[in-house]
Amino acid sequence: MGALEDVSAERRRQVEAEGWTFEHDDTHADGALAAAAACYAWAGSQSKIINQTRIRDALTSYFGSDVGQLIQRMWPWDPIWWKPKEDRRANLIKAGALILAELERLDRAAPAGETGTAETVGLGAKHEHAVGKAEAPR
Repeated sequence: MGALEDVSAERRRQVEAEGWTFEHDDTHADGALAAAAACYAWAGSQSKIINQTRIRDALTSYFGSDVGQLIQRMWPWDPIWWKPKEDRRANLIKAGALILAELERLDRAAPAGETGTAETVGLGAKHEHAVGKAEAPR
């Protein structure tokens, strides 16, 4: 599979296996999805394979100063949901899927009267929204 297909598959997994539906995502208007994506993108940016425990411990400032505290401040949810992998690519795929979820959420939340297009790549459909009146795509 290519990168786009991998991100799409992860987004689909988040919805179907984890239950993170469009309705659930719409409750995160505070930027939490984008913040979580940034944390996973950071984990994917590491040039060496990092032990998963070390990455997870960034939330409790294992790295000491800046990096650990930054992740700890940015991570929007309970630390139990911080699940980075040792595989950089897997972390970047998860970051991409979270970015896609945030983009879809923004499209659904666009002001009434504007037409937005949320291409739900992860779910294999393109949804046109008369934004403000649209129901979450299924």
